[in-house]
Amino acid sequence: MEKVTALNINGKKVSVNAHPQIEIVLVDRKDLPSAGAGETPIVGLAPAVSNAIFAATGKRLRSLPLVPKGLQS
Repeated sequence: MEKVTALNINGKKVSVNAHPQIEIVLVDRKDLPSAGAGETPIVGLAPAVSNAIFAATGKRLRSLPLVPKGLQS
């Protein structure tokens, strides 16, 4: 994989189709309390962004929010 070297992505082409097919199945379980169906996919968002920052900069941010100030240390 190519390492990111640009400071910003202005003008860069980003493919929105470069993802695996996702199958969504909603299960109606009367024996369990209801829970949100839309929140589950965002659980991996912060780790994915953190890993992308690490791949681009070599610095690991280990707390939220993932802000530029954390890259200065």
